[in-house]
Amino acid sequence: MTSKFSANRDSCVQREGFAFLKVLATVLVIGAAILFIVFGPAVWQGIKERGELKEKAQAAAERAQAAPALDLAPCKITVTQGDAPLEGASVALYSDGFKLTVDGTTDASGVAEIVTNRVSPGCPKGSFKVVIFKTSVEEIEDPTAPDGKRNVGYQLVDGQYGSVDTTPLTLEVTGETNASFDVGAPIRERMQGR
Repeated sequence: MTSKFSANRDSCVQREGFAFLKVLATVLVIGAAILFIVFGPAVWQGIKERGELKEKAQAAAERAQAAPALDLAPCKITVTQGDAPLEGASVALYSDGFKLTVDGTTDASGVAEIVTNRVSPGCPKGSFKVVIFKTSVEEIEDPTAPDGKRNVGYQLVDGQYGSVDTTPLTLEVTGETNASFDVGAPIRERMQGR
């Protein structure tokens, strides 16, 4: 009888142990599903952002490798408006068939140090159209907006200088270049669609 009781007890323990393992596995699967539902989107977004950052870093590295092969000359452009230095203006140089980014931003003294592909100081040699623009955004009262306010954009440089199609400014870079451009009197024109 002891052996029969012992066999039943062992069988019962095995069944209970197996049932416990089934419950434990179910709890683990449900817990993993909950974690995936709660944290999955954030993890996926992190993976996506890491991939985008990697792509941007790779593109920057490729631009940096391409630029040293160019013959870059130091280039500084001084921008004035109404004979005063214009701080915070974007200056971009364009040439037909030229695929690189060549630009800079003016400092407090109105001087922009031109860089190529945002990493290499200097400018390729050649003829360029010079585009200069500066904008500002202000928050204004608007009773039709959901929060009673909206942003309005203003152009602070005459629009003719802000487009490659209309700018009268040109620059010839043959070596180290220091150029100056005046963009006329200060303006504050509301931008289209704002």
